[in-house]
Amino acid sequence: MAGLVDGEGSIYATTNSRHGGTVYPVVIVAMTHYDVLVWVAEKLGTAPPHEHNVTNRREHPDLRTQWAVSVTGRRAQDLCRALLPFLKVKWLQASLIADYPVDARCGPGRGIPLKVRTTRSLLFAELAELNRRRRWPGEVLGPDGRWYDPDPGGLSAFGNDEEIVADMIAELWGGRAYQP
Repeated sequence: MAGLVDGEGSIYATTNSRHGGTVYPVVIVAMTHYDVLVWVAEKLGTAPPHEHNVTNRREHPDLRTQWAVSVTGRRAQDLCRALLPFLKVKWLQASLIADYPVDARCGPGRGIPLKVRTTRSLLFAELAELNRRRRWPGEVLGPDGRWYDPDPGGLSAFGNDEEIVADMIAELWGGRAYQP
């Protein structure tokens, strides 16, 4: 299961506008092999696989159907806690979900406490940053909004002179200073 989540899955948080923007965790596994996802759904005790990424198929009808199985809230947290020792790629995301405050609920006349909302919002932002697309691990967001390697070409191999490395990176970025 950990291998499927690491390779074909996603761990993130999303909001539910029907409940005042409540933020909750999600673990989803999506792929084109339906039978594997039937097995995943059975193991997780969740609904059978549903069609996923339909928009992409409309634009490219020759693509195979992608299916998905997901768990949310407490079940997502329990899954992350169980898989945490075995995950390699998504370990950080799972560790954030493992500490996620999932028990607070809103209802008629009852809102989620500010401290819990704030914690959830911070975890939401941290998960979004971890899941942001990069070309390779370790890249940082540059001043122009594009991703850059903070150590292009292994400049740290020239020693620990941060000033030289910062000047080289600034030169790559057209004179703007590097700020991680």
